[in-house]
Parts: sequence; structure tokens; C-alpha cells
Amino acid sequence: MSSSTSTKIKRKRSAPDKKSKEKQKYDEWAANFIQSDVFVATIKAAVHEAVQMALSEVKQSCSVIKEKVDELEEEMKSSNEKIVRIEKELAAQYEVLRKIRTGGNEGGSRGMENKDYAEEKERNRSVVILHVAEGQSRFALENNMEDLKKVNEILKHIDGGTSPVAVYRLGRPREDNKCRLLKVVMPSSSSQRDILFKAHRLRSLVNAPNPPIYIRRSMSPEELKEYREKRAEKRQKAQTTVNMSNIDVEMTPSDVQPVLTPKN
Repeated sequence: MSSSTSTKIKRKRSAPDKKSKEKQKYDEWAANFIQSDVFVATIKAAVHEAVQMALSEVKQSCSVIKEKVDELEEEMKSSNEKIVRIEKELAAQYEVLRKIRTGGNEGGSRGMENKDYAEEKERNRSVVILHVAEGQSRFALENNMEDLKKVNEILKHIDGGTSPVAVYRLGRPREDNKCRLLKVVMPSSSSQRDILFKAHRLRSLVNAPNPPIYIRRSMSPEELKEYREKRAEKRQKAQTTVNMSNIDVEMTPSDVQPVLTPKN
């Protein structure tokens, strides 16, 4: 073998040995670097930074969640306040309805005041007609229709301007077959006053065999009692020669309008 050939073989063998030595040297450096304080500190800093970033994101998410929770709590608080307020309003309305249904019987005054007001309002637009013959039907509806017909004839006779809204008899049927009072409710107090003003025109209306027809305003029990007392006083002052079936000297145009039966 020549000397040049042996030299080439030596060079081929020395090249791998050099690379292995370099690799071994790098591994040793890497091992030393991993174990060095610089590497450990770098890793710790990187981990710490990553943890801080993660915590920051978590805190931010928690802050957003807390804000939403606070908003929900505020809405719930507001809703609870509304519910409490609505419950109080419903309780107040229920109490009002209860008073209305029971007549407002707190001490018995509220319901009585409402009742008195309604009755007074009806009296102010009502008149009472005396001596109107009652129907003889066994059906109450037919008798009421007959009363309505007679009232319309009376209003037509005195030229009343409006029709009544209600017509009904006062009290139960009498055993002596005398006519019960006939109450007529008008649409307004002005129509009631118009009828009282024109009531004197009934003097020309014949009501035989019954007494003459009278119209007076509707009165409360107290007013009616006072009215009867005044009539009794006037009877005492009047002469017994006055025929009470033809003229009622106790009545005045403001309360009861007298009607005379025309003489032939």
C-alpha cells in the first residue's frame, strides 16, 4: 500500500472523531448551562411572567363577571321594590273594593254617607204623584207599564219637556185599596223643577172618581215629617168648611202643587 493511500484513510477516521468530540463538548456545555443559575432564573422569570399574564386575564374576567353580578343584583333589588310597591297598591285597592262591597262600614259612616248622597241625588230629580189609580192586573209588569202610560199622559197634559227614566209605586199594596204614591224619576233636577212649576195645569185634569191629582217634590223622611207637621198646623188654622178633597190649602208651589177638580 502506498503512503498516499494510508494518509487518506487516517483523514477519514479523524473526521468522525472530531465531530463526536464537538458534540460531546456541546452536550457538556448544555448540561452545565441547564444547571446554571442563569438558566434557572430565566425559566423562573418566564414562568412567573406567564402566570402573571394568566392571573391578569382571570382577574379581568372576574371583574367583568362581578360587574354583571352587581347589575343583576341591582335589577333584582329594583324588581323586589317594584313587587313590594305593587303588593301595597293591590292591598290598598282590595281594601277599597272591600269597603265598597261592605258599604264602607268603618264606624258605619262612610257607607251611610255614600248612600245618603245617592238618595239625595235621586230626590233632587224626582217628583211624587198622588191619587193616580193603580192597575188591576195580577202581573206587576203590566201594572208598571200602565203607571208609565198614565205618567206620560200627565206630563203631556202639563206640557212636560222630558220623559221619565223610572216610574214605580212606593210601599206595598194597601189593604184598603187606596192608591199608593207614584214616584217619578226624571233625567235631571231641572226637568223636576219644570214639572213642579207647571203642576198647576193639572187643575183642568179630571181624575174622578179619585181625588184630584197632586204633584209634589220627593222628600227625605225628615223633610216629610216636617211637611206633615206643617200641614197639621195649617189644618188647625183653616176653617172646617174648606173642602179638603177639592183644594189643599196647606200646600205651597215650592213643595206640593194643588189640583182642583173642575166643577160643572
